[in-house]
Amino acid sequence: MPRTMRDPLSLLLAALILPPAVALGLNLGAAERATVEVSTGLREGRLLPCPEDADCVSSEQGTAQALPVAGDPERAFDDLLHFLREARGARVLERGDGYARLLFVTPFLKLADELELRLDEEGRAIHLRAFARMDARWIDGAAPLAASVRAAWGRADAGGD
Repeated sequence: MPRTMRDPLSLLLAALILPPAVALGLNLGAAERATVEVSTGLREGRLLPCPEDADCVSSEQGTAQALPVAGDPERAFDDLLHFLREARGARVLERGDGYARLLFVTPFLKLADELELRLDEEGRAIHLRAFARMDARWIDGAAPLAASVRAAWGRADAGGD
C-alpha cells in the first residue's frame, strides 16, 4: 500500500525536511539582496584598488598574481575572454579596449563574483581584480576565483602559442 501524507512516517519526514529546505531558500533570497557595492573600471590606466571592507583580490595590489602573456597580447586577452565565457560560464558585463568585467554565478547557491581584467601590453601580463558581489562572509569567493582563472590560464597557455 503506498504511503500518503497521512502516514506517520511521511509526516515525520516532511517535518524534518521541509523546515531546513524552506530556511535555506529564505537565506538564499536574503543573500541575493545583500549585494556589496564595489566601484569598477580603470583609473589612470589601472584597475581600481580593492575596498578594505570587501572580499577582493587584485594583481595590481599584490593580493593576486597577474596572468603572464606569451605571443600577441591582444589575441591572448581575447582568448582568455572566450575561454571564460565558454568553459566557465562567465557573462561579459563590460568590454573596452584592453579591459573587461565579467560575472560568475555559482550553479547551486547562486552566489555572484565579478572579475575585472586589464591588458598590460608593456608588462606582457593580464592584471585581474576579483571580488564577491554577495555579502556572504562565510564563503571566501574572490581569492579562489582568481586562483582558478590563473590555473586554467596556465594550462591553456602551456598549450603554446
